[in-house]
Amino acid sequence: MNNRIRLLFCVIVIVMFSFSMVSSAGVINHTINNDIISKNTNKQIYLGYAKITGNGSNSNLEASAENDLVVGIENKTGYVDFYINYDMNCSGDTDNGQIWLTVAINNQNVTPVIAVKEGILKVENIKVDRRDSFSFIITVIYTSVIPTYTNQTQAIGAGVVSKSYKNIYYSNNPFYQVLDILVRCFPFFEKILNQIVSLENQ
Repeated sequence: MNNRIRLLFCVIVIVMFSFSMVSSAGVINHTINNDIISKNTNKQIYLGYAKITGNGSNSNLEASAENDLVVGIENKTGYVDFYINYDMNCSGDTDNGQIWLTVAINNQNVTPVIAVKEGILKVENIKVDRRDSFSFIITVIYTSVIPTYTNQTQAIGAGVVSKSYKNIYYSNNPFYQVLDILVRCFPFFEKILNQIVSLENQ
């Protein structure tokens, strides 16, 4: 009962906080493009975004990584797709931009992928087990031949694989039905609930 009360208290606080953020937030520039994500059955894990804007003589680079991620899977083993969104605008005559995503599962690197035209960068069909840890690096590079110019930045993130909260909080109990409604309305609640479950399972 104490765990349920604590969980309900956390949910109420987060709801109040989220409403205050929505009322004061500006335009969100970096959104998840669900139309581009492949339609396989793997769980889709958003890791962050990258941006390149360059004109040959100068550039503006961005890399932002999600951190402290808790990925919930329903079975002991599952397959996931890791991905980032990106924008690239290289307007110089002899310039080029590159965006790399490298993921490591339990400190073992998965083959890195490089940006393509669709605006999404994916590492697909990665087998994960509960209690696996993962880390990733988003690397952004911009170069120009004439004039000679180079710039780069990167962002690093990490997370763990845990039991999905849906395997624990399933019931006809109105309390859990409210949680399911909140997750459907506010998808980020699943991440929060998974973190709570992860702490309780330790």
